[in-house]
Amino acid sequence: EAAVAFVRNADTKVIVKPTDNVSSRGVGVPKTPEEIETVVDSAFSMSKSKKILVEPFIEGEFATVTSFIINEEVVAFMANSSYKYPQGDVIGPEFPANGLNNGGAEPSIGFRDFAPQVIEDFNKIAKGMHLADGKFHCELKIDKEGRPWIFDVHRRMSGESVP
Repeated sequence: EAAVAFVRNADTKVIVKPTDNVSSRGVGVPKTPEEIETVVDSAFSMSKSKKILVEPFIEGEFATVTSFIINEEVVAFMANSSYKYPQGDVIGPEFPANGLNNGGAEPSIGFRDFAPQVIEDFNKIAKGMHLADGKFHCELKIDKEGRPWIFDVHRRMSGESVP
């Protein structure tokens, strides 16, 4: 009830997510006041810990970032533009779960402009969390002003997994 009230009173478009799930299961953006309760219920139902996150929805381009960290510092970095196949389209037997991420089309729009800021943020994360050497990934939204917004950081490749 508190989450539904919070979303109803938000002064911006929001996205509602389970705090501990993968592949966007349970993630939703209510488009009408009537959808709020359903979106919140879906997020709670997909959360193992029964906790959700409500945050501003950033309009813009989606990008996946792949980096490699050595000694708590980024030494390699790439951001890919990405798109999803439309849900329900018949793509072929090699794509059994329609709506999957294609893995990226390179490089991301505005890559050279936002890369320095994201690399700096990754370095802060790596140092603050004392990350071991290896891959570090995230997904970004590049807003209409070209600013990168980091979300869904992880130590695996970006993209949706097949259920």
